[in-house]
Amino acid sequence: MPRARHTLAVLLLTLPPGVLDAEEYWGYSYRNVEVMAAGNPTYATNLARYCVRLDALLSRILGVRPGYRTPTHIYALAAEQLRAYLGSGSASVRTTAYDVIVVSNNDRAPGSDYWGPYFGYTAGMLALQKQLKGPDWYMEGLPLVFASTSFEHGRAKLGNIDVGYGEQLGQGGALIPLRIFLKQRKQEVVALRPPSMYEAEAWALAHEIFVEGWHRAEFTQYLDSMRQGTEETAAFKASFQISYEQLHKDFEYAIHQRPSVYTLAVPEDVAARDEPPQRMSEAEIKGRLARLSLWYEHGPDPLPLASEALQLDPRNETALRALAIARLTHGDFTEALATVDKLSALTHSPAGSADAGDVLLTLAGVVQRGTASLPVDAQTLRQRAKENYAKALTTDPENRQALGGLAILERTPGDAPR
Repeated sequence: MPRARHTLAVLLLTLPPGVLDAEEYWGYSYRNVEVMAAGNPTYATNLARYCVRLDALLSRILGVRPGYRTPTHIYALAAEQLRAYLGSGSASVRTTAYDVIVVSNNDRAPGSDYWGPYFGYTAGMLALQKQLKGPDWYMEGLPLVFASTSFEHGRAKLGNIDVGYGEQLGQGGALIPLRIFLKQRKQEVVALRPPSMYEAEAWALAHEIFVEGWHRAEFTQYLDSMRQGTEETAAFKASFQISYEQLHKDFEYAIHQRPSVYTLAVPEDVAARDEPPQRMSEAEIKGRLARLSLWYEHGPDPLPLASEALQLDPRNETALRALAIARLTHGDFTEALATVDKLSALTHSPAGSADAGDVLLTLAGVVQRGTASLPVDAQTLRQRAKENYAKALTTDPENRQALGGLAILERTPGDAPR
């Protein structure tokens, strides 16, 4: 059966006792990818470096120019932690305006060891790059296809077949007509059709187009037209010289042909940093999981996790970031300010400074609206937010979070200084 699911039931709300002792965690950062992985240091390193190589492969196939890449945080969790966040799921991706968060298992069995992270990285790349967005079948199918990519030495193998999807499609007579599949949103289709068939067909169509090259030129024009605002029926008519029904017949024939597996040169980055992965302390593990809980509201409560991390290491920046945001979210404005004061005093990372800026900017709005009373006025809080954003940009000039915060400050100047 296919491994990824987009609807994930969360079964546990707290981490079981002793979970952090079950397996070592390693941290590693490379380019735009930050990894927290259970297992061993080689696995953590490969996760980051292989995702960067996957980005290069995707960029070549999809025609994306080199440029800014959104920071991606990959959590390859041991089984107990994974269940706390995803329930029965094994892969999930969340996006913000400036982050991609991928949660996956740390399955290192041959053939499955990077499936979840590759799925998440691809889905995040599509979601946050305007020139890559597309209809539901494309946004679901393309990550499923590229999730099975494998790297060996300087080459990538593309087109590996998912047995579960092959079995689903091989049943015969169950394909969703392309007139429906292309025109309607996923939620409309699965209201009347099995969700598993939608997923399998999305994978198959993306495989035929982007691996086999089936009607590639027509689909490229079709997708580009819709990205420019053209309605689906008009985009199809302008791009294809055949009807939906004939395209569906061609598709039925194509998926029953022997699939191709391609190898492409995707060399390792010779400029890769020599910094080794770091074995994570219990304080850092809890701090990272607290931050992850900010994105997964049904997961473990970030407040006790961050507090436990800070008891072990009062200067843990990750835990302070999570605690400040969690307290802000809970409406504990005085405690949020006290936490961000500590964070601002010690933080050296651009991400920490940007988070401090966001909390201060939000608190400024709270004070200005009269929602809460704090020992500092709104204008002072705004000035402190500006200083934190500037600090982030000093070491990371492309930090989208800090740039976005400064843009908000410019649009909403607030009260004049007294």
